[in-house]
Amino acid sequence: MYEAFFGLKAKPFQISTNPEFMWMGEKHREALATLKYGILDSKGFLLLTGDVGTGKTTLLHALLNTLDDDILWAVVPNPGLEQLDFFNFIARSYRMKKNKFTTKGAFLEAFGIFLRVAHNARKKVLLIIDEAQAIEPAMLEEIRLLSNIEKQYTKLLNIFFIGQNEFNELLVTQSMRALRQRITLSYHVEPLTRNETTAYIQHRLNVAGSSEDIFNASAVEEVMRFSKGYPRLINVICDHALLTGFVREIRNINGTIVRECARELAIAVPTEHKQQHAQQSAGPSAAAGPQSSKQPTLPDNPLKTKIPQGSPPSAAARTQRRQEPAATSKLRDFKSAPREYELRGRADDKIKPPYNITNRKYAEEIIAEFKPVDAKTFREGLDEIDLSRSSIVRTSLSRIFRASVNIQELMKVMDAEAERILSNDEMISLKQIKEKPKPAFLTVVIDLLWQEVARKYMTHRAQKALRILSPTESFHITDFPQVLISR
Repeated sequence: MYEAFFGLKAKPFQISTNPEFMWMGEKHREALATLKYGILDSKGFLLLTGDVGTGKTTLLHALLNTLDDDILWAVVPNPGLEQLDFFNFIARSYRMKKNKFTTKGAFLEAFGIFLRVAHNARKKVLLIIDEAQAIEPAMLEEIRLLSNIEKQYTKLLNIFFIGQNEFNELLVTQSMRALRQRITLSYHVEPLTRNETTAYIQHRLNVAGSSEDIFNASAVEEVMRFSKGYPRLINVICDHALLTGFVREIRNINGTIVRECARELAIAVPTEHKQQHAQQSAGPSAAAGPQSSKQPTLPDNPLKTKIPQGSPPSAAARTQRRQEPAATSKLRDFKSAPREYELRGRADDKIKPPYNITNRKYAEEIIAEFKPVDAKTFREGLDEIDLSRSSIVRTSLSRIFRASVNIQELMKVMDAEAERILSNDEMISLKQIKEKPKPAFLTVVIDLLWQEVARKYMTHRAQKALRILSPTESFHITDFPQVLISR
């Protein structure tokens, strides 16, 4: 639609993979070289991970295009299959003579013969599992056992996992230690940096036939703000911006246009859902009258919170709570606690809900600690700590690291991860990790995360105690000792 207006021969920002528009940054060339070396040297298990939209599938296609005919490869795009369906899919993909099996034993016998014939013909066999995070643990173990078909000193099968970050969380669990120890090469694809985003946009425009800088510096800055460096989101916002420029007959895309497109692409919540959510958040006091439109600000002292007046829970509500599983009850309480009391604080405090982090200083300290740390150093720091039984804490630290480029995003993530640690009963695990020796930058971050978790826990417990002691009266949490003594 807009190609002729901007002098393009094709749309430069299609979401579907197109080899002509392939852009290879330094990190992508490194990933490609690492993975190709692993295949050619028969390293066994390979791993490529990255968040949604970071370009893993594009890297896979680029890798497959570089492989010679002596590599027999098959891609399983959806590994969420039943065992026999999975085996039969592999047999058909490799064009084995027999590709319909009714028993696991029959498949393993035929697959073993196939691998040995390929080896004698000097061919390597590569099995690629895409969307690996969707694999059930039992199926993952079956895939691992396929690698046991081998000759002395020689791996007959290379298995290449491609998955989102959740797959790493699965691998660090104790039950997956056998597979984790067999992974000889791995690479994690990070989002693009500011400079890489600029080069990515210009490369795709040049391939599409443009010799001009259609997106100015402010537009690229807004694209980075919206996409956080994820190529898929870069394509979405840039395509939308070009369409908007065409409609308005503007040939140079600026930051204002990109910001408008970002607002249009935001997923809107229907009004009735907003009202329903507001009523649920307000609780019983919603029926008493309209609430003030003023947003509460965060207190300098998080303990100076006031419990609103209200009626005690009904007998039916108390019965329902007793019948709830403990985990469900805790999760509901922790999620609802911030909505059940009013936060009072300084008028100049700029932090607004849902950024319920205790102090902006926490986020500033974390950003300062992570500033000189790259992704590789961070992962090596995590590996120094035994987190095999604390995958939730490891994931929380990884999310905090990725969010440390933006203070508002970091405050939001810190708040969410503290709640997640509490709701999953990982507070003791975090305490144990806090006491272990670790790199200096992780020591500071884990201490701050512990303070936020502890604050949430103590605040919630004090609120709950006050509600039980006197549900119809209004108290400050700092009055808790006097209230307890008087009762």
